[in-house]
Amino acid sequence: MILDIFKTSIFKTHLKNQDYYNYFMNELNNFCKTNDGVIKSNRGGFQTKNFFNEKIFNELFFEPVNTFLNSFKIKKPYKYSKFTYWINKNSFGNYNIPHVHSPNNISGVYYLEVPEKSGKLIFQNGDNLKLISNFLNIFDDANFFNFYEIEPKKFDLILFLSNNIHYVEANFSNQDRISISFNVEIES
Repeated sequence: MILDIFKTSIFKTHLKNQDYYNYFMNELNNFCKTNDGVIKSNRGGFQTKNFFNEKIFNELFFEPVNTFLNSFKIKKPYKYSKFTYWINKNSFGNYNIPHVHSPNNISGVYYLEVPEKSGKLIFQNGDNLKLISNFLNIFDDANFFNFYEIEPKKFDLILFLSNNIHYVEANFSNQDRISISFNVEIES
């Protein structure tokens, strides 16, 4: 009998909303004009400061986050306590280094523009022993993966636990890759 003792799950869905697309793109353009950005995991490109906006969470992200969390076994009721988001713009050659979003609980990336060759989202296994494992040459199984790649499409939403190590490959397109990243905290 196989017993899964550790597990990492992500949630992927497609979430087209033209009104919020226009809102986010306008917000990004305003911040780019004033050059009012921050540097966190981004290398090059532009990242806005964090925003707190419950309306955006409730109207756009509540349902998918709720679906993701309700796929887990629930011990006791929970509620959402904090939602923050920021906008990322990566031009040619820009990328994001490996990072986590701790101490938050749930994180997400919502893709507004994803040109071809603009970089994959990579989840890296935190178990360093797997990085040198010979199992990868023998088995094609998630038990032995060092990383998991997602090639996002426009309007894809990816949700994951905030402690998952992830990064974004360099953009080798001549167009900007634009995404919304966010964190959600929960409490009982």
